[in-house]
Amino acid sequence: MAPQHQAEQGQGMIHIAQRVWDLYGNGRILDAADHRLYGKLDGGEMERVMVIGLWCARTDRRRRRQLVMAPRLVIILFLLAVAASAAVAQSNNEVPLWPDCSTTGNYSGDSQYKKNLDQLLSTLSTSATAGGWFSKTSVGTGADQVFGLIMCYADYNATECKKCLAGYPAGIKQVCPGSRTVKANHDACLLRYSDVPFFDAADLTYGKLENNSYSYTSNYRYVENMAAMNDTRRELMSLLADRAGDNNLKLKNDSVPYVDSKLGTSRLYGLAQCTRDLAGSECQKCLKRYVDGLGRLYTNESAGNIKGSSCYLRFDLMPFDITLPPSPSPLSSSPPPTIPATRVPPPASPPSVSTGLVVGLTLGAVSFLVVLGFSIRFVLRRRRKHAGLTKEQEMEEGGIFDDETAMEDDFEKGTGPKRFRFGELAIATDDFSDEHKLGEGGFGSVYRGFLKELILDVAIKRVSKSSKQGRKEYASEVRIISRLRHRNLVQLIG
Repeated sequence: MAPQHQAEQGQGMIHIAQRVWDLYGNGRILDAADHRLYGKLDGGEMERVMVIGLWCARTDRRRRRQLVMAPRLVIILFLLAVAASAAVAQSNNEVPLWPDCSTTGNYSGDSQYKKNLDQLLSTLSTSATAGGWFSKTSVGTGADQVFGLIMCYADYNATECKKCLAGYPAGIKQVCPGSRTVKANHDACLLRYSDVPFFDAADLTYGKLENNSYSYTSNYRYVENMAAMNDTRRELMSLLADRAGDNNLKLKNDSVPYVDSKLGTSRLYGLAQCTRDLAGSECQKCLKRYVDGLGRLYTNESAGNIKGSSCYLRFDLMPFDITLPPSPSPLSSSPPPTIPATRVPPPASPPSVSTGLVVGLTLGAVSFLVVLGFSIRFVLRRRRKHAGLTKEQEMEEGGIFDDETAMEDDFEKGTGPKRFRFGELAIATDDFSDEHKLGEGGFGSVYRGFLKELILDVAIKRVSKSSKQGRKEYASEVRIISRLRHRNLVQLIG
């Protein structure tokens, strides 16, 4: 829990659970979580775990979930904890935001193409980190050859760039499993690979991408004079498109004055960038096509960008930083050669344990142990209750067995009544027919019968099989009557 929710003063101490219930009722349950966890865990998973926890924490006992739900709750929380931990564990791999994955001719899990692709992605990540945040190469030969390229965007800082270069190649395989051709844009970097060569030729396709790097107020999100914005934007972006291909980094940024009735005099900032495998003419062709699309995609926005597989445009009335890549290391100054498929990939560095992973595993373990404790308590209570019922039942049945044992002793000694087989009694009562029934009590029925062996009319009582109390009363009755002798009492035959 966040510190501000651990205790609140009013008329005494307010229970934390009630505070969280209030937040949940207002749709703000995540306000009760520690803000230091934001960005490290999935908000939806956090909310589900907290809601499940509230089931067992209602201030009104009558509204709490019964403990019979605890075993199911353990399973649910355990699965959520595992899912949350797995999601956090995968957070080291940057997941693509806008991937274009091929769906035809996919490779299998044990194919040579997959082996080449794994080697390519590992090499791209290592080479780009040491080679000025850009790398292109290929692995293999023939139909299994794979071509790949990775590059950082200049409007993200070095930390974000390196994070993307390190995690993006692994993350792309989670999103596009089996795809032989992938074009994927992240906020900070671009990754592309294919079984068809694509170096040196611009891909002119693109998509609209709203810029969310800055927060805008409602007065500044849209411009007042769109005609002025269109003219200023085309002037700036056309200039950048012409000049971006003139340098080795294939990028150019600048700004020009912009006048708006609402904003007054300000400046419009822009960035144009191409992948470094393109010649200047190809870079210019790609960027100019994007410039033509700005007016159609952004009607009156004050900021926006277009990202493709070969070039990138961004404009904004708010200034943004440009981070230039470092000079390539001497070992990576020359273009990386084509890597044969037989080359062994470099050993992977040992995985680092991130703070998010530790937090995720801790939350999952704590949630599981808490509910496990409830479950153990629930099981023990049920066992104690069951043991009490069993003992009581045994005591009741023990009385029956004691009486029946005494009867057995009398039978063996010959001092008690005669023992009859069930078949003999069934014959005597015409199989206990209703015509022979004399009456019915709480524990069984009485039938009129005739014992041919003794040439004697008798009354036969049949105790209900399901009545334990009847059996007990019957055994006691037999023991007592068998010991009584009186002229006004019916004699017990057996």
